[in-house]
Amino acid sequence: MLIFRPLLICCLFLSLAACEQATRDRQKPGPKPVLSTASRDLPKPLMQSALDSLCAVDLDGATQIFSEDCICELSSRDTKTFVGRKGQKTLWSRLQMAFPDAHIQTKQVLESSGFWVLEAVISGTHQGTFLGQAPTQRLVGCQIAVFCWIEDQKIKRAFVVGNPDTVLRQMTMDPAKAPAIPEVPEHPVLYSTPGAPDNAKAVKDFFKAFEKGDWERMGQLVSPKIVVWSFGDGQQYAGFKRLQSTLSKEQEALEGHVEVLQTMAAGPYVAILVEVKGKLLKNLGPLRAGKSFFEKGVDVFRFERGKIIEWRNYRNQADLIAQLTEPAESTIIKPE
Repeated sequence: MLIFRPLLICCLFLSLAACEQATRDRQKPGPKPVLSTASRDLPKPLMQSALDSLCAVDLDGATQIFSEDCICELSSRDTKTFVGRKGQKTLWSRLQMAFPDAHIQTKQVLESSGFWVLEAVISGTHQGTFLGQAPTQRLVGCQIAVFCWIEDQKIKRAFVVGNPDTVLRQMTMDPAKAPAIPEVPEHPVLYSTPGAPDNAKAVKDFFKAFEKGDWERMGQLVSPKIVVWSFGDGQQYAGFKRLQSTLSKEQEALEGHVEVLQTMAAGPYVAILVEVKGKLLKNLGPLRAGKSFFEKGVDVFRFERGKIIEWRNYRNQADLIAQLTEPAESTIIKPE
C-alpha cells in the first residue's frame, strides 16, 4: 500500500469540478439513432454481439460474453458484485427497468493479452425509478469504463465504474444547466498492439512522483500540454502548470493511500485499476474534515512522444461525495 497524497487530492477536486465544466462544454442531448456502435473496429465479434443483445433487451444473448463463473463488480463503497451469467442478467434487468431503451455506444477498446478495457457511453430515457428519482422521461447518460480480465475469449472478471451523480443531475436539474451526455465518435477505436513497456513504467513513476511531491520528475513524465478529464465527463485541466498549481495548493487537504491493483497497456495507452483509501483533513465546502473514504476507479493514460499527454480519470463521484458529507447534507439517494 502506497501513500500518494497529491493523487488523492487530484481525484477529489476533479470530482468536485466535473459537473461545472461539463455544463460549460454542454452539447444538446438528443435521441441517438444508432443502438450500438459497430462492428469491425471492435476486438472480438462476441463483444459487439453482446452490446447489440443488450440494446435489444436480449439478456441471454448479452451474457454469452461472460464465463459461467464470472464476477462483475460495481464501483461503490459497498463493493456490489454480481456472480455468474445469472448475476449479469440481474444487473442489466435492473437497469432496463429504469431505462427500457438503454443502449451502450463504444468509444474505445484497449486489448492486450488477458485484458480488455472498454470506454463507452450508456444512455437511455428515464422511465422507471432510479437513484430514488421517479420517472422524468428525460434522456440521460454518462461515460463508463469497464476493466475486464479475459480467459478463453470470455470475461472472467469485470470492474465497472461510471458516475451516477451525472445521471442524477440530468434527472433533477434544469436541462440547460445539467451535465451533457458525452459525445460518441462515429466509429469506435481499437488498440490491440502491445503497449510499450516504458509507458507502463512511466505510469508507475508518475505515481511515485505524486507520493514524493516531486514536480521536477513529474515534468519529465508529463507533457506540458497534458489534458486531464474527470470521469470522462469534461475537461478539467489543460497544461501541466495548471495541474501542478492546483495540486500544490490542495496537497495538505487529504491523507491516504493508493494501491495500483492492475495495469495493462495497448498501443499508446496504459490503463490501471486503482484502490484509494483516505481521510479529509479540513472542511472543503460541504465536505467535512475527519471523514474517511474508500473507492476504486480506472485511470487511462495516453502517451505521445514518450510523455503522458492525456489522463482520463473514472470515479464514482456520487459515492465519494456521499462518504465525505454529513448524512443530512448528502444529495445522493440510495436506490431501493
